[in-house]
Amino acid sequence: GNISFSCSESHVVPVTFTSSSTSYLLLPGTSQIDGLSVSFQFRTWNSDGLLLSTQLAGESAVLVLQLYNGKILLMIQKESVNILPIST
Repeated sequence: GNISFSCSESHVVPVTFTSSSTSYLLLPGTSQIDGLSVSFQFRTWNSDGLLLSTQLAGESAVLVLQLYNGKILLMIQKESVNILPIST
């Protein structure tokens, strides 16, 4: 018979925050042993803001992605110490 394979297209849902200082989006996560994969698009007029924060599995560290002075900054924070800052 006829066999058909297809991939469903991801559904994009735009989100608008009315207060830049107190608004956030909390999404369910799944723990992955091999790593973390995140994909998103954003648009803002703000030059500073937190974009993503997540606890790293098996580590006492947090991955932080933020907008700082209009540039993307990626940090791994461990016990209140910034390690591995990467900036654009």
